[in-house]
Order: sequence, then structure tokens, then C-alpha cells
Amino acid sequence: MKDAEIRVALVGYGLGGRSFHAPVIAVTPGMRLAAVVTGNEERQRLVRAEHPGARIVDTPEELFRNPAGIDLAAISTPNRTHVLLALQAIDAGLAVVVDKPLASSAAEAR
Repeated sequence: MKDAEIRVALVGYGLGGRSFHAPVIAVTPGMRLAAVVTGNEERQRLVRAEHPGARIVDTPEELFRNPAGIDLAAISTPNRTHVLLALQAIDAGLAVVVDKPLASSAAEAR
């Protein structure tokens, strides 16, 4: 039986998203960069040039309201947003990978 493709939404296309996460997702067998979340027009232009098959979504809230076609959210945003975005992704029914650190304290992570 062939494994199903994991369709990834990358939340954030700054240094971490663009330089680390997107390239790894793009070359990993069984994974596909299906969407990139960024409201920044210059970064949207870069996504179109570097990953033309990826859908561009302006905000995480827009993605999480309608996560159809996405299996996993990779969160690569400023550290202070990690917990909130991870919880929103989980509430939307998505598996989640979070850039480090997950939280600024053990209490926040709990």
C-alpha cells in the first residue's frame, strides 16, 4: 500500500520559513508544500516564484477557518505566536510542527 502524501501549510515565510522549512518540505518524499501563509506582498511574490504550486493564504485565521486540503501546519512565526497558532491549528483538526521554542515558559507550554 502506498503512503498518502502529507499536504503541508507553512505558516510564516520569513527567514525560518523560507530558508529552512519550505526547502525541506519541498524535497521530502511524501510531503508537498500545499499552502504558505503570509500577508506580506513581497513574501507572497517570493512564494509564487519559489513554490508556484503552493496556495497563498493571507492569515493563519483564514487557513484555520478552511483547512481543506491540508494535513499538517508547520508554524514558523515569531516565538511569541507559537502557542496560540499551534492551538488554533489543533482546533482546526491539523497535525502541527512548531519551530523552536514552543513557548517561553513551561506554564505557557502546558
